[in-house]
Amino acid sequence: MLRIAICDDDIVGVNNLIELVSKYQEKHNLNFEIKSFTSGKELLKSDLSKYDLLFLDVDMGTENGIDIAVEIRKANQKLILVYVSGYIQYAPAGYQVKAFAYILKRDLFENFEITMDDVIKEYHYNQQTYKFKSDDMMINIPINNILFIESFNRTTDIHTIDWPVKCYTTKLQLNNIANDLAIKGFLQIHKSYVININHTIKMKNYIATLVDNKELPVSQRKWRDILDQFIAWKGRM
Repeated sequence: MLRIAICDDDIVGVNNLIELVSKYQEKHNLNFEIKSFTSGKELLKSDLSKYDLLFLDVDMGTENGIDIAVEIRKANQKLILVYVSGYIQYAPAGYQVKAFAYILKRDLFENFEITMDDVIKEYHYNQQTYKFKSDDMMINIPINNILFIESFNRTTDIHTIDWPVKCYTTKLQLNNIANDLAIKGFLQIHKSYVININHTIKMKNYIATLVDNKELPVSQRKWRDILDQFIAWKGRM
């Protein structure tokens, strides 16, 4: 079941989204749980950890959808966030809170189904996990929670996007992990680093920049091949 929240101070906007979500659910024979809110304050009082998808307006009178998303991210890093706004100028700010998509209200009925198709793909991707041993315990974490993987002093550290940030240490070799996760969008960029391409903003001047603005070195000798693989995967997203 996909648990969906809708937040917009305009009741017409809320009803439009409920209608579109309901029609998509029926058309594709899916099971959604839908909850609507007409203020960010009301949304923040709910159980934020339970939502898989949020449709959020940016400009809601005295409330700012970017500030609201900052608070939501503290409780739910996995949430797929889709902004639905009447103003294009707010779109760049969405990257600060890892927005998945940004739809202009005037284009909502035209672009909704395409966006939902991408959301469903992302949701299924988020359900995949990676299992490994760390400190004599078996760990099973969502693949999309992995930010990057680092080899150091004969051990390997798996860094996640969780808040607060978690790091798991394993004795698995970096090359083996890279091979296991290559088909899931992971790329070895250096003898000591593997990145999750989905959480990498750019690759330039032999540096990979992650969504948290962390910068990792890229092998100069393999730069061209690594960059080609990075671009090819980004093109699939």
